[in-house]
Amino acid sequence: MIPLLLGAHGVLEKAVGEVAVANIQSEAHISLSDVRKVLLKHMPPNTIPKVINFVERIERTETGKKKRLSAAL
Repeated sequence: MIPLLLGAHGVLEKAVGEVAVANIQSEAHISLSDVRKVLLKHMPPNTIPKVINFVERIERTETGKKKRLSAAL
């Protein structure tokens, strides 16, 4: 199993409203298609984030929580 750190949030898009975004931090090389395949095994297709970003690190607040908009579009 590949260790991942996932942060998810919504971004307001004018045409459709709020869109789900996932930011993924991983030391292993993983492709976008691999991420989607894994998500499809565990989630209904309509709940998978529309935007998936690979980031070097997911920022945290002073209390250790993931910052929601740290890597927003």
